[in-house]
Amino acid sequence: MTCGPQDSYEYVATRFRCPDGTNPFAGDSSRASQSRLGSSPAPSGNHILDTYEVPCKAGSVKVYVDMYGCPEYANRLEAIEAAGQDESEQQRAAFQKGDFEGVIAGCKAIAADASAEARAWCMALIPASLYALKRNAEALAELTGACSRLPPATADNDVRATELALTFVALATLSQKGKFEASESQRDAMVDSWLSGCQVPAQQLQRTLESMQEE
Repeated sequence: MTCGPQDSYEYVATRFRCPDGTNPFAGDSSRASQSRLGSSPAPSGNHILDTYEVPCKAGSVKVYVDMYGCPEYANRLEAIEAAGQDESEQQRAAFQKGDFEGVIAGCKAIAADASAEARAWCMALIPASLYALKRNAEALAELTGACSRLPPATADNDVRATELALTFVALATLSQKGKFEASESQRDAMVDSWLSGCQVPAQQLQRTLESMQEE
């Protein structure tokens, strides 16, 4: 376990050892950060795991790092979960209790003049609820449909990445509570389908998640 993104990069760049005892990054955290493949909720339901592919001499090795391994960052994750509770507070409470059909109905009925924050959370909670109900095709269609109504992802506009990040956080919360289960490969495929369907660069999603964690 590590404590935040920089500590994760430092671990991969220095403390990790290939089978032959070497580290190809030789302490270069910037190079180590570029080897990151993505994130997914931990199989055990604890926190979020980053996956790195380290180019060892004998062949690439996947390294899984829990960057929430300290109270500071665990508390930041809890703060993310507590965000956005204005008009959507009822739907978020229902989501965490497992009333996914109620979330879908409630969010679809949310007032047109609801706050932008409430609408953003509901755009994330609907597909997250569908994933929890194992209605994956509907979930992806809902998420990509929401993205299509948002500006394209650019260096100056991360609104699509924000929607994906909120969906990710919602499902990670369920995983921590034992209410969402998927294998690592299923989770990787799910996130890949989001990035492809919403045309969001993986690095932009990662930066968005990191900025949310730092707030």
